[in-house]
Amino acid sequence: MAGCENLKELPQSIGSASLLSILNLSRCKSIQSLPTTLGDLKHLTELYLEGCINLKELPQSIGNMSSLSILDLFLCKSIQSLSTTLGDLNHLPELKLRGCENLQELPQSIGSISSSSILNLYRWKSIESLPTTLGDLNHLTKLKLIQCENLKELPQSIGSLSSLSILNLAWFKSIESLPTTLGDLNHLTELLLIGCENLKKLPQSIGSISSLSILDLFSCKSIVSLPTTLGDLKHLTNLEVERCINLKELPQNIGNISSLSILYLSRCKSIESLPTTLGDLKHLTERKFKRCENLKEFPQSIASISSLSILDLSWCKFIESLPTTLGDLNHLTELKLKQCEIESLPSTLGDLNHLTLLILKGCENLKELPQSIGNISSLSILELSFCYSIESLPTTLGDFKHLTELYLEGCINLKELPQSIGNISSLSILDLSSRKSIKSLPTTLGDLKHLTELYLEGCINLKEHPQNIGNILKKKKLDL
Repeated sequence: MAGCENLKELPQSIGSASLLSILNLSRCKSIQSLPTTLGDLKHLTELYLEGCINLKELPQSIGNMSSLSILDLFLCKSIQSLSTTLGDLNHLPELKLRGCENLQELPQSIGSISSSSILNLYRWKSIESLPTTLGDLNHLTKLKLIQCENLKELPQSIGSLSSLSILNLAWFKSIESLPTTLGDLNHLTELLLIGCENLKKLPQSIGSISSLSILDLFSCKSIVSLPTTLGDLKHLTNLEVERCINLKELPQNIGNISSLSILYLSRCKSIESLPTTLGDLKHLTERKFKRCENLKEFPQSIASISSLSILDLSWCKFIESLPTTLGDLNHLTELKLKQCEIESLPSTLGDLNHLTLLILKGCENLKELPQSIGNISSLSILELSFCYSIESLPTTLGDFKHLTELYLEGCINLKELPQSIGNISSLSILDLSSRKSIKSLPTTLGDLKHLTELYLEGCINLKEHPQNIGNILKKKKLDL
């Protein structure tokens, strides 16, 4: 009967359908109530009420449906309370309550649903508290309280959820603190606190969650510091602290998290320095510090992170230099420094033998590239657009054997390209747009046999093209 929008009610006689196992009333938008005889359906295993937007309540008799294993109330927007007999459904593994926006509370009896493993309370705008009996759900593995905007706290009993592996509190905007019993969740692997804007701190007990592997604090804007016990999370692999705009520092013992592989600190505007113990994170592969606008320096200890493959410092406006130990990052494949204030790069840059991507776009104070850059034989993309202070490029540019893309758009003071550019046999894209200072192109440009795209738009002072430009004119795209 799914989608019968004009169906207003079910007959009382439906309770006589003794063999009925599945009843699908999804999107029956006109139904306001269900017959009390529904409880007589002893063999019903699945009841779908998704999108019954005018359904106001469930009958008390629902607790008699001893075989029910699926109850789907997704988008039942008019329901304000649930039957107290819900706790009698001993075989119900998942209760789907997403989008029940006007539901005021859960019945205390919910703790009696011993088989429940998943509880999803997505977008409960009216609920302000949870029953203490929530802690009695011994088989609950996933608890999702997403966008429960007026829910102010979690019960202390949550620490009794011995099987809980995922706790998702995304956009839980009213919560200011978490219960200390959080540390009792010995099987918790994921704690997602995305958008908890008023959460002021994490409990010290968090360090006791020995199984925790993912901690996501994205946009927890009120957090100023992280507990020192964070270093006790030996199995933590992902720490995401993006947009924590008031976070001032990372704890010194962060280096103790030996399993950490991903660390995201983007848009943490109040952080000015990083702990030297970062170098102890031997398994870190990805580190993003984009838009940490007040970060002034990078620790020399970074060289100790031998496994690091991605380093992103884009928009870190106060970083003027990189440590000379940068070249010790033997596994680094991507280095992104977009719109940093750096004036020069260390000569050890050439030691990054596995680097494939180097982004320096908008580094307005960068005056030159080190000659050693030609040693990076694996480099495939070099982005130098809008590096206004660069006047020349190293002759070693021609040593790039695998470079496919070179972007020099808006390098207004770059007067010429080195003749060695013709040796970059793999080059397919060359962007020289808006380079007002360039007057001529190297004669070797015609040697770029694999060049498919050449951009010269806005090169207003370019007086002539090399004689062998005809070799390029046969290519796929030429923008003059």
